[in-house]
Amino acid sequence: MELLSRVKKHGKRIGIIVFTVLMVTVAVGGSYIYSNIYREQVIREYIILGGEKPGYASLNVVASYHIALIRDGRVVEERVKENDPITIQWYRLVANMMLGFVRKSGNSQAWFATDGNTYRWIDIEQVGYNSSLRIVLGTGAGTPSRNDYKMFAEYTSDTPSMSVVDDQANNRYVVTATKSFTITSSATLTEVGLYLYVDVDTSGGTNGKYILIAHDIINPPVSVVTGDTVTVTYTITIPYNTNGPFTRWFYNALISYFLGYKGTTGNQLGLKAESGNWGSIDTGGDYHIYPYDNIAGEYTYIEVGSGKSTVSPFFETYVLASLTQRMRNDDAQFYVEANETSTSFVVRYIVSFSFTSSTTVSEIGVSYYTDRDGSGVAGDYYLWLYWALSTPVSISAGNGLRVEVIIVIPYA
Repeated sequence: MELLSRVKKHGKRIGIIVFTVLMVTVAVGGSYIYSNIYREQVIREYIILGGEKPGYASLNVVASYHIALIRDGRVVEERVKENDPITIQWYRLVANMMLGFVRKSGNSQAWFATDGNTYRWIDIEQVGYNSSLRIVLGTGAGTPSRNDYKMFAEYTSDTPSMSVVDDQANNRYVVTATKSFTITSSATLTEVGLYLYVDVDTSGGTNGKYILIAHDIINPPVSVVTGDTVTVTYTITIPYNTNGPFTRWFYNALISYFLGYKGTTGNQLGLKAESGNWGSIDTGGDYHIYPYDNIAGEYTYIEVGSGKSTVSPFFETYVLASLTQRMRNDDAQFYVEANETSTSFVVRYIVSFSFTSSTTVSEIGVSYYTDRDGSGVAGDYYLWLYWALSTPVSISAGNGLRVEVIIVIPYA
């Protein structure tokens, strides 16, 4: 896989090492001297995501479906399809709302809802709707693509029952969504998909929209008549690595808010903030409280520290052991970029820190700041990624450190 070899930052061109290895790679060193007294060392974290293999960080969301046609109490036809394509609309939504792009001028990702309009933000918890999944069947003709934003011809849709299993033996979450449809008119079913229902109004009201996050054909088509039952089961697998760098809290937020799983009492996926508090995520303005929008959140931060997590399993680390600095993604020294290729979605962060006193950097984090209180106001940080460096970096007073994080998410 090839990456851009250069990026432009503040009028300068900065060389980027191109890695082709399929593992988490750390490169430290290569002193960049900008003057006789200022020296900036470089830490690069390169992640290729999506493999269920040792050494991989995993964010490869894979959907598969099973369709059963039941007539007169018997299953008469079945269809099974693996690796149902996840649409680019979902990747853009996640980049905006979980990776901070919505708060970086010029980098916000526009995604299409099924109404054909583009949006950039969603409101969850309190005033807004919590996102939810919806299984949809269609009768249209065409070839599904990753850029789809609507069905060719929707026949019916409904909210499924959902469950989540933490398959620790295989290091993956398995999300299951099932819905049985009672057929009220004859039709030929040719397509199936998943909607994510979200609230795009962040000004105190509600405005529900559907995002098509998965779309595929039914081959061969299934002909149904009045009185039939069609049961559709979608299985979504999200592999993880207990050694990180993505934390459990990232996966739990991804499943809860961007795959629509809310669970039942006692079965929700918890989110632990850097403060140690547990809470939900509220991404909209606090229009139920005056003054409005008390927590201006949805920002991404790069954090550096001088300690090392001892949490086990490692991916349950929720805070740096000894935080030294953090920088918000709207800072002039914080560069962000998202690239869409034919095979992957690429996220790049480049951050330059300056230090007034000598320090040693031995840990790196990517955190997300938002309101964790669904009924009140309580801003907090959530650690999405964490690295403990095998070789700490010593920095003298007056010098700097550049942290570069590249995340490559191959399409399923």
